Amino acid sequence: QRRVHGKQWYQRRVHGKQWYQRRVHGKQWYQRRVHGKQWYQRRVHGKQWYQRRVHGFAKLEASPLQPDIQHLTDMVLCCGLAGDPEAALRYYTQIRRPDTAADVAMLGACGGNIRLAEEVWVGIEKRHRKLDPRLHEALLAVYEAGQDLDRAKELTREMHRAGTFRAHQPIAQFYLKGELQTCHNGMDAKGDPGPEAWKECRALVNEVREHTDYDFNFEALPYVFREASAKKGPGAGGERAMRNTLRYHAEKKALALLRHEPSESLHVRINLKMCDDCFSFFTHAARYLGRRVTCQEKDGRVHVFDTAD
Repeated sequence: QRRVHGKQWYQRRVHGKQWYQRRVHGKQWYQRRVHGKQWYQRRVHGKQWYQRRVHGFAKLEASPLQPDIQHLTDMVLCCGLAGDPEAALRYYTQIRRPDTAADVAMLGACGGNIRLAEEVWVGIEKRHRKLDPRLHEALLAVYEAGQDLDRAKELTREMHRAGTFRAHQPIAQFYLKGELQTCHNGMDAKGDPGPEAWKECRALVNEVREHTDYDFNFEALPYVFREASAKKGPGAGGERAMRNTLRYHAEKKALALLRHEPSESLHVRINLKMCDDCFSFFTHAARYLGRRVTCQEKDGRVHVFDTAD
């Protein structure tokens, strides 16, 4: 079996998928994937870290100094990271005139609690004459986390009508033969370095899928798009659309063009964060190509994908 299917297939078969994920991506990645980001933050920072933040704020309240809007907003964010929306609401209600940053922090602390988010939204609409686009984006994130497809669609249509919907176009930049090149999402994206970029990308993705354990991760797609495509079935508007969306991501096209460069290390820079699907693809592609691959995100974070396990 190891001779025919390879060592990685054999490890998954014998030890299970969960063991293999921990082995490939690391224990920290696996903990975030299984238990969630909030659980992982509590595990990393510890319970004492959270208690110090809360108790330190309690001392501030008991002192002659009064906490201002920045202190209260920080506590809303802290409680949201700790997964305690009710505590976040208590600090939020202490703000006399919440600004946009405080409102966004409170909506983010709601997580998937749609009922609480809508209660907060009623007060936001009363205070603001003109709603900031960040507020709609934060509420849309709550609907997606709560898996309410109908409300998410309705809010998206309202954002389009109001002109507050902001679509961030992902781009990937890299140097090819000494010149800076740019790739965009999509099969027929304008601005790509040559009309054959999508063909190179399709060829590389097929090769990586054939020779490694990589496969498309539909969970990386937005919930609204994923659910709408799933209802259409495996046809052109369903599962095939989700596969094509993931297949022609900008960073995948950039890597497909870069692999012809005679370099031991390949570097790609993107203007957003890598999705889970591209992270998995780069991990397997680096091993398949036998070369180190690095990807730098917008905030400066650099992911290094090595050839070793």
